Amino acid sequence: MRIFWFSTPFLLAIFILNAIYLPAFLLFIGGGLLALVAAVVFASSYRVARLNQSIVIEQSELRGIISSLEDALIAYDQNFNVLFFNPAAERLFKLKQEIVLAHRLEPQDIERPEWNLLAQAVFSSLAPGMVARSRAGAYPQVVDISFSDPVLELRVVTSPISDGHGGVLGFMKIVHDRTREALLIKSK
Repeated sequence: MRIFWFSTPFLLAIFILNAIYLPAFLLFIGGGLLALVAAVVFASSYRVARLNQSIVIEQSELRGIISSLEDALIAYDQNFNVLFFNPAAERLFKLKQEIVLAHRLEPQDIERPEWNLLAQAVFSSLAPGMVARSRAGAYPQVVDISFSDPVLELRVVTSPISDGHGGVLGFMKIVHDRTREALLIKSK
């Protein structure tokens, strides 16, 4: 709607200039054209404003859904710069979102105690126990990783983030803590 309110004074100025310098017949035609332009600008602005409002609502709903997920969600670009780290990931990896979002993940992070678990979830081959549940090269990649101290069983599902044209912008990992499920299965 800003564009409508921005253009209204200009259209009004044009109409006033037309009223001063044009004969009545041409003023009537010019006024009609200006009214038509104003109506088109208003309709377009109103439509864009409604679409923007709809997008904001959808983004808010999506943010709410992702934030309330029980599973950790990590998204990173091709250079392993973390783009997204949800609250469940904060709880699982015991790292704050602000710290992780400013970090580039590297295999060397395994040497840092606070980053160890996250590094092994992202670079699954570094985990002490790893079982691939999907074919190599096929997405989504599903890997079960296990730790003994403390006992922890994670299922990591990796999917590419596409640009819509067949290119890959990055990857998304969903990390499900299945420690309780695994302990129940073992106890049976």
